[in-house]
Amino acid sequence: MNATRKIYADYNASTPLHPQVIKYLKERLDLDLWANPNSHHKMGKMLLDGINRCRTICADSLAADTDSIIFTSGASEGISTIFHVICGNRDSNKDILLISSIEHPAVSESANYYKKFGYKVIKWPVNHHGEIDLNFIKSDLDNFKERVAMVAIMAANNESGVIQPIEEVGLYCERYSIPFFSDTTQLIAKEEFNFNKSAMDFAVISAHKFSGPIGVGAILYKHHKPHLKKILKENALILGGGQQEGLRSGTQNYLGIECMSVALRASIEDYKESKKLLHKYRMRFENDLCAQFKNLIILGSGASRRLPQTTLLSYPGIYGPIIQQQLDSQNIFVSTSAACSDHSNSNHQQKSAGIAQLMGYSEDVARGMIRVSLGGLDIVDNSEEIYKLLHLKFSQAILKLAKVGEW
Repeated sequence: MNATRKIYADYNASTPLHPQVIKYLKERLDLDLWANPNSHHKMGKMLLDGINRCRTICADSLAADTDSIIFTSGASEGISTIFHVICGNRDSNKDILLISSIEHPAVSESANYYKKFGYKVIKWPVNHHGEIDLNFIKSDLDNFKERVAMVAIMAANNESGVIQPIEEVGLYCERYSIPFFSDTTQLIAKEEFNFNKSAMDFAVISAHKFSGPIGVGAILYKHHKPHLKKILKENALILGGGQQEGLRSGTQNYLGIECMSVALRASIEDYKESKKLLHKYRMRFENDLCAQFKNLIILGSGASRRLPQTTLLSYPGIYGPIIQQQLDSQNIFVSTSAACSDHSNSNHQQKSAGIAQLMGYSEDVARGMIRVSLGGLDIVDNSEEIYKLLHLKFSQAILKLAKVGEW
């Protein structure tokens, strides 16, 4: 075991470019093919044809139809667009937005924004394992079915990795013809995903979460439901030249889209190989740490399903960022919170720590949180070694800080 090796364990925040993307990008830059893909000359048409091929690759990878994909700058834009489309199409009777209490800020802040336009936001709680309670959902949908504008539930939590029962939620929404949106940003390329068979009306992806470039993503929507395309077009968030059938104007980021399609296909194949190994060694890592440190807590460990490469842990009494600093000095890169806001945001740590308290844990547990999230080709070949080294370095950090009483 190489005790000095660098380990990047913050994949839920962002991922390094996939080797296939790097190879593609190098070869692509040598082609000297640059133009506006909407131009009518030969080079423009070549680029537009390339975008359409990428659309097909993405659709095949996500088990979606090509007409279901709208390319965007990432998940945050996609989420803002979906809320704008639904809430901008205000039916006077539809004034309730139902979301979970643990949504990414891109969802919760979008929902809160529309309060000023008369919407009421109801946030469903989660249990001690980080799972939403289906009984709350069924009760609220039964009681408010005539007033619900949209339901939004994330597929997998970015911090705990807990996977939510989105199929059950979606089917219940279908019963009342209520639009259902799931933020699938963290799920893609980590679990099997079939958009066409799902009960989702909308989903989003962001390339930098699956080893693609930052600044490109997509909205998925059920295009066979004519009213969805109608409201997407009538209430488009970004207006301009009418690209992508007027659903999202602006010159397409063709190079980003090309790289995203390469990353998506490659990463899905990688995780097919690594999923079982990740789960096996992640569980060994967690069990060994808990056996060594009786006070250590794994948040979400009792959930029915978790992402196979995510661990959210806390040692109450030791401040998470101090552990992070210890690991950082040894080239072990983990996170104390979701990297969803600028460091200048003073509420950043406070908001992120909220997930522990929403799961019923104390403030001490919240302040001690550390997230480990792995991925990439390196983990396929070296998962046992990486998790052994993580265990060693975490053990050393906790023992050192517990001894000096750091807080």
